[in-house]
Amino acid sequence: MTPSPDDSRNDLEPASRPTDSAAVARQSRSMVVKIGGSLLDLPDLKARLEGFLLELKDKQIILVVGGGPAADLIRLRNQFDTISDEPAHWLAVRSLTFTSYVIESILPDCRVVATLDQCRAAWLRNQTPILDPYAFLQRDAETASPLPHNWDVTSDSIAARVARTAGAEELVLIKSVSWQGSDMAAAAEAGIVDRYLAHELAQPPPVRLRIVNLRSK
Repeated sequence: MTPSPDDSRNDLEPASRPTDSAAVARQSRSMVVKIGGSLLDLPDLKARLEGFLLELKDKQIILVVGGGPAADLIRLRNQFDTISDEPAHWLAVRSLTFTSYVIESILPDCRVVATLDQCRAAWLRNQTPILDPYAFLQRDAETASPLPHNWDVTSDSIAARVARTAGAEELVLIKSVSWQGSDMAAAAEAGIVDRYLAHELAQPPPVRLRIVNLRSK
């Protein structure tokens, strides 16, 4: 049975009321860090992540984890069985729940949470929250401008939506490849990021973006 994040604390306010949830992370040191699913097979992933997060010890971090092989399986079954966009979307989101717990299991100072509001409690315990995006995206789906439910959106754009909603100052995408420059449309054409990210980052509030190749560190 898949474990559930601790939802005993206050739930996230609906995305149509962003002021309260944005107060969680709208501070000068807030940051969303997305761990690419392509990194999950690194033998020394734990050491590399711990080293990278140590560099950010003065930041209030929210982690988002990519789906990696679990999400790739959904894509493959979609090719074979023509799963429609909506169920494929939620299956892929569930894969992020799984990989969130994988990262929690190897990083003892991290904890999976269900909502942005629960990040504050994790920070107070000197823990780094890993956002299981399922509940967040359910709320997002109820807003006037939800993320599209198709393969143009991956954990890149989900992490960007988390960063914008939380009022974070920076989004860091940790990947297996490098990219120089700020043209995310070109990065999408090169297969570095998903096709929706450029559009998402063009929306207010502004979020700085940085791409880090963890395999080269």
